[in-house]
Amino acid sequence: MSYQPVFRSIIACVVLYALGINSAYSKSVSPEFGAWQFSSFTARSGNFYCSMISAVENKNVGQNIVIKGSPQREKIVVDLYKDKWNRRQGSNVNVMFDFVNNRPLTLPAYADAHILDIELPTQVAGSFLLEVAQQPAMQIIFPDDDEDTWVVGGDGANEAVRKMVSCLR
Repeated sequence: MSYQPVFRSIIACVVLYALGINSAYSKSVSPEFGAWQFSSFTARSGNFYCSMISAVENKNVGQNIVIKGSPQREKIVVDLYKDKWNRRQGSNVNVMFDFVNNRPLTLPAYADAHILDIELPTQVAGSFLLEVAQQPAMQIIFPDDDEDTWVVGGDGANEAVRKMVSCLR
């Protein structure tokens, strides 16, 4: 039994209802409309992806967050990138997402050099995207590391989430 249609339906229902989204979506990078940007692309593997990205302000350090999913797969993944990281491949790191609402979400991340890869559990994917869309900021905390807390603004997040969820349908 495939859970893919159920997964997409849950995310779409929660987020689309809350944001009042129509079903149209773009298949290219959207014009810049704030800190968050929507894009979609086809990987070398042939899989189509919908994503949104935001740069994290940090002097002279390349740092960003990407939230991505594929209509062909049943998961949403958050990638954190920092060019100064050199994390051991396969190591695990705890990452906490706090939307300044006293309900932080702590998830395990898979490390691979400059990237931390975090798979959102199906049961929280819709509410996570809703928080990204509706909250003015998100803090990314590394509770077991000496990494500084990242602060990601919410500018453009509502529109990027709308486009991403429509793309995933």
